[in-house]
Amino acid sequence: MKAKRLPPGSVQKWFVALTATVIALLIAVVILAYIVLRGSAGAGDLRALMNDPEVKEQAIARLVKRGGGIWDSHVDADVGRVLQAGLEGREFRNKPLSSNRFGLREKEYQTPKPPGMLRVVLLGDSFVFGEGVTREDRIGVFLERYLKEKGQGSPTQIEVLHIGIGSWNVLAECAYLRRQLSLIQPDLVLHFTTANDLDDMDGVRGFGAKARFSPQRRERADGRILLTHPTWYMGLGETNHLLSGLGWESRERHREAAEAIGRLRSAVESQGGRYAMVMHWGIYNGLVMRDLQRFLDEDQFVFLSLEFSKESLYWVALDDSHWNRSGMERLAKMFYALARQRAWLPMLQLEAWPEADQIVADIHDVGLADAKKQPRVKAWLESRPLTGRLDFTQLDDELGRHILGGIDKDGHVAPYAAVLMRAKATGNVLHIEGNHLERPEIDGAQVQVLVEGQRVGTFEVQAGQPIDVRFPIPDDLTQPTFIAVQFVSSDYAYIGHDLQHCASFSLTQLTLEDR
Repeated sequence: MKAKRLPPGSVQKWFVALTATVIALLIAVVILAYIVLRGSAGAGDLRALMNDPEVKEQAIARLVKRGGGIWDSHVDADVGRVLQAGLEGREFRNKPLSSNRFGLREKEYQTPKPPGMLRVVLLGDSFVFGEGVTREDRIGVFLERYLKEKGQGSPTQIEVLHIGIGSWNVLAECAYLRRQLSLIQPDLVLHFTTANDLDDMDGVRGFGAKARFSPQRRERADGRILLTHPTWYMGLGETNHLLSGLGWESRERHREAAEAIGRLRSAVESQGGRYAMVMHWGIYNGLVMRDLQRFLDEDQFVFLSLEFSKESLYWVALDDSHWNRSGMERLAKMFYALARQRAWLPMLQLEAWPEADQIVADIHDVGLADAKKQPRVKAWLESRPLTGRLDFTQLDDELGRHILGGIDKDGHVAPYAAVLMRAKATGNVLHIEGNHLERPEIDGAQVQVLVEGQRVGTFEVQAGQPIDVRFPIPDDLTQPTFIAVQFVSSDYAYIGHDLQHCASFSLTQLTLEDR
């Protein structure tokens, strides 16, 4: 059913009214706080008052309480986004939502860690956040209960924390935990990684809504690279080949993620903790494992089998594969058994639990065996072949699987865009056809064309003119079967009904030709 369209101008009127209300509310809160906190101290300096940390905290708390969005920007661009702090009584995906002072969906916890406490951290994205379930139905709640009921040892307290935000990528997850590691002091980190963890992470726009830009790569405006780019930005049913390791763009993202994981693992172990990675990459488990083998030992991997990942019995809905209560509880039992088998928590003596051991065999052991064989990626690629000629006037799934990001359904190219193409062993010339926008304000902008991360040519933006250029590709770049082509523009114009979309030119054809 289509959403009902608002009358012309109503959105603008609503936005102006809401903005005015927020500003008025902020002023009122500041004045009220001034009266309450400063009493008869006189008028004073309003600017100094607004910079008073206590006043600001009260003002922000009241604004958050009256708002509708849930997200807040984080000061670290690598992290990008957390929840607004102190949320209470909110709903997200039809489930109650609250947050602590750090902007996490977790209870308040002490930093530094109190003496005698055993602390386990579950690090990740929406699967750790618990999208689609209540806070009490997540893995950590069950795991904490099992450790307390079935463990004996010296810890006076046991605590399992969920540190995860929906659509965080590997870079965000690793940065957030590593930069406060000596405060949290985890005895064990279980790092959940999944298929969208190489994506550019979305930031935050006004009123707590997600944005179309990534704070990690702010210079690219809305030219984000996403596994699901064809689906979300082109209306197609296919995902692309971002995870495949084919082409520079994919390999570089695998490399960045692997190095961030290796650095986090070293930092955790240097402080006496243990680190393990939970692999939820489907058919790509084996490929990701190979990328990480120089950073992680085999007993630091935990695999979720493809069969478990595809079992809708453990999903929150038939069209949403986030884990429900049953899936969370099943995985918590598996992690308990692995903690005992691998001695992750040597300060605890964990009793044997045959049911949990069997879950390890059914999920992890099956997933590990499958990852070591890894036959499925090749078959998946063969069923979704890539070509050396892309026609942007014919929108279909075949086109979509080539586009990693930065190009919309009309062929508009963002300040950064990347596609994957099949190369020719006999040598190539990259033929680019398209049109410059009717936007003279960006005349003279330079568009760099890169193949496998190396520049092969540049063309200049000229408003309203056609684009028809050819760039030879050096022989050393034509050896791979598949190559990444990237466009990096020095300037761009705002387009779209809300002027929030950024574009430098448009493509009609992109072809690899014989010399």
